[in-house]
Amino acid sequence: MKLILEHKLSIFLFVFHLCKGNQLNQELTNFDGQLDILQVLNTSEKLWLYKESYRNWRLSHHQQNGISLTYSCLNFHKIYLSASQYNFTEQFSYGEEWQSVNCTAKIVLNDTLPHHPPKSMEIFDSRGQERELMTLQYTDSGSYQCSVFYVSSLSKAVSNDALTCEMYIRDSAVDKYPSAGCESFFTNHCAGTEFKIYSEKCKNRTLETNSL
Repeated sequence: MKLILEHKLSIFLFVFHLCKGNQLNQELTNFDGQLDILQVLNTSEKLWLYKESYRNWRLSHHQQNGISLTYSCLNFHKIYLSASQYNFTEQFSYGEEWQSVNCTAKIVLNDTLPHHPPKSMEIFDSRGQERELMTLQYTDSGSYQCSVFYVSSLSKAVSNDALTCEMYIRDSAVDKYPSAGCESFFTNHCAGTEFKIYSEKCKNRTLETNSL
């Protein structure tokens, strides 16, 4: 009888762990469906580029006479958002001068997981030229305050292996520093040298914008 009970108990524990494992796998699978780039972009707040994992390069107009200019205080500010398009103003500064670029992004649907929300967008500059592909990899669940994107440049001037990370934080939370989850994801998943782009001085600077 004791052997029978022990055998039944072992079967029960095996089934229990199997069910828990299936539940965990299901949660991990479904987590991808919670990464919705539209939720991150759907805000009237500025999205500040807090830090990135590569040396400063971005647009050709960030260069002058062939010399790369280091920028800071970069942010996105929504103009229009739909299920297929995101129009925004990108502002950044180098030296004492602010620059402003009107950009359009095409929301990229997930072809492999058609029932999941979109995670990516292709960004075009004001001349309609492709710049980069941004793919959401992490966001604070529910609040969407801090998000991490993988960014691949579409510029011919940048090598094909230039896959990098960028962390964006909403205006109301940017001075509180990244959330623990956001910081942990960036640390564990973003290779390369880390460069902080945002500082508390960014909000205090006079915005005298030159359009590009």
